[in-house]
Amino acid sequence: MAQVKVTVTDDDGRVIGVHDYSLDSELHTLSKMESSIEQLRPQMLSDITRDLLGEEQKSFQKKHCFPPEGVTKSR
Repeated sequence: MAQVKVTVTDDDGRVIGVHDYSLDSELHTLSKMESSIEQLRPQMLSDITRDLLGEEQKSFQKKHCFPPEGVTKSR
């Protein structure tokens, strides 16, 4: 079975996310491969968007001194 691996990196080359997608097993032509990847495209874009927004949120929190999600300040 063929697989597609997508690695999302920032401008400095740090890995933000890695996603593996399995393709159909009957991919004997370029046209069939292309069709299979096109079917996965919405999921790929969703995963990449989630990675990018998550990374941007972490960066924003660091710049504005917000505690990480799930961490509360004790009194």
